[in-house]
Amino acid sequence: MEQYFPRYLDNILEEMLDSVGAVLIVGCYALIEFKLGNKQIEESAKHLLKLKELISNAKNENKNIKEPDLLMIITGGEIAYTREDGIKVVPIGCLKA
Repeated sequence: MEQYFPRYLDNILEEMLDSVGAVLIVGCYALIEFKLGNKQIEESAKHLLKLKELISNAKNENKNIKEPDLLMIITGGEIAYTREDGIKVVPIGCLKA
């Protein structure tokens, strides 16, 4: 899965950009991944950073796409914190209405 996922994202991003010629993302948006276990946080962080890199590369190729404003991993854990790479790790229990 680890090797498949980034290529899968790359293909989706390329298809999205190619199908419309350009993608315009305005406003704020976040890339969020859900993981129940704390052991999967590092894997999720790699996925989010890879997707951010793909978006950044598309932006550098004069594609009209905005980089995400927030990278977040929602977990089943109990502690919220910000990783050194800027990714927010948030327990699902914090998402109350």
